Amino acid sequence: MKKTLELQATAAIWRTNSHKFSPTDEGILVSYDKDDNEERGGWSVRKREDEKRKRQETDATRIHYHCSACSHFCLKLVVPLTELPARKTDGSRVVDMAKDLVHLMCAKGGVKLLKREKGTEKQFRYNCELCDLCVGYRPVSYEQETKFMYVLPEALSRRDAEQQQTKATNKEIDLSGDGTEIVEPKTDLAPS
Repeated sequence: MKKTLELQATAAIWRTNSHKFSPTDEGILVSYDKDDNEERGGWSVRKREDEKRKRQETDATRIHYHCSACSHFCLKLVVPLTELPARKTDGSRVVDMAKDLVHLMCAKGGVKLLKREKGTEKQFRYNCELCDLCVGYRPVSYEQETKFMYVLPEALSRRDAEQQQTKATNKEIDLSGDGTEIVEPKTDLAPS
């Protein structure tokens, strides 16, 4: 009796294995092994590939900002800096740390005390990790939580995924010499 129930259960699993509820579904995958790994192409591999694809899709919509002096990556935002509000005092852009900021890769640049019309302002600076250019600041110390950070005007240049792909595909490699020289393609379309 117990043997027939096991056979019926096994037959039911085989019937529903890879069943698709809609044409876009990948189907139900039943893993018969406890040690489902990459060599066997199990569901964990498919799940990791899906997560990687989703990360790449969301990363393509993010906007990368690099230091305008040395082109080192500094921060990644959800919206362009030009769409963020600007401070009236110095023209720096106000970045909501919880909503707009995805990734910040800057070094702590120390504290700067500035005289303003209404008193003094303390800035806890963020510097580029490579060239030490001040790219932004926050109003409170690094240990305290803050809602906003400020990005100085002209300190960062924008690079999104599309621009990076275009830049990579627009370069032609000159293999006539030693193969290391990179030549920018000519964009002059004027007749010669």
